[in-house]
Amino acid sequence: MKDATTIGDELLNTLKLALHCVDPSPSARPEVQQVLHQLEEIKPEAVAGEWWNADPISVVRQATRTGAAPNISDAYTINGQPGDLYNCSSNDTVIVPINSGETNLIRVINAALNQELFFTIANHKFTVVGADAGYLKPFTTSVIMLGPGQTTDVLIKGDQAPGRYYIAAIPYQREWWDANPMDVVRESTRTGGSPNISDAYTINGQPGDLYNCSSKDTSIVPIDFGETNLLRIINAGLNQPLFFTVANHRLTVVGADASYIKPFTTSVVVLGPGQTTDVLITGDQPPGRYYIAARAYHTALNVPFDNTTTTAILDVKAIFQELLLF
Repeated sequence: MKDATTIGDELLNTLKLALHCVDPSPSARPEVQQVLHQLEEIKPEAVAGEWWNADPISVVRQATRTGAAPNISDAYTINGQPGDLYNCSSNDTVIVPINSGETNLIRVINAALNQELFFTIANHKFTVVGADAGYLKPFTTSVIMLGPGQTTDVLIKGDQAPGRYYIAAIPYQREWWDANPMDVVRESTRTGGSPNISDAYTINGQPGDLYNCSSKDTSIVPIDFGETNLLRIINAGLNQPLFFTVANHRLTVVGADASYIKPFTTSVVVLGPGQTTDVLITGDQPPGRYYIAARAYHTALNVPFDNTTTTAILDVKAIFQELLLF
């Protein structure tokens, strides 16, 4: 593990770079590629950003001119690379090396324009020790959420079998408004009231086929017949508890908020805002497609709320075996 002096140097160098980026003189501010290069030298960093198939300065100018949110980005990136899940001209994927048994400090930075992001590492937990250059009481989690421009310092230990594990950043937005979501939050902050009622709920960014939306894409979760998969369910709604269920399937709950619990089986789970629940699901039904659904849990009388249902699809695939005849 790095000593306190090394960690302090990394924090100081990052702070110096941040001050350089907000220099009063625009000509003195470094270019984006220079910033990424210097961050890589400070090491280790995980800078989550956005990528447009266009000049990003033009994107910002357009948003400034119209007063609307920036155009939707074409990809998210980590340290300037989108990774191997995008069909991009560059398929380079950032590799963060760590020795087995070693504990490293990683500064995670959300450099997206106005998009909150979840950050996670497959099969690993990390200990959050700081946020926005301030120290925190350490806590352990497997997913962190960062607002635009936010930094979070985490300790990660190479305690899994040697190999390669995905580092992923995904957008945080599981309610959808026919408006700029930042305006929704600002209005709520200004008035002190609850956010405006959302126009739709989403699963993995898609509202499903029960909404009359411009895009009728529905998220599909594939699973092989007879296979048991672990699903991490995250309620990323602003302030609405949600029910979650999968048609004709039972869920075995094994964890909540990055902590193991005594397993139990149910057909419906309820999650509060920001809560995560880990469930095991087995493809024990005939091959086919089954609805995944989430809707609001609401008990207050005469209080309006988004009473719609978002859907995704669990695609149970048949396994075909070759029969060799001699």
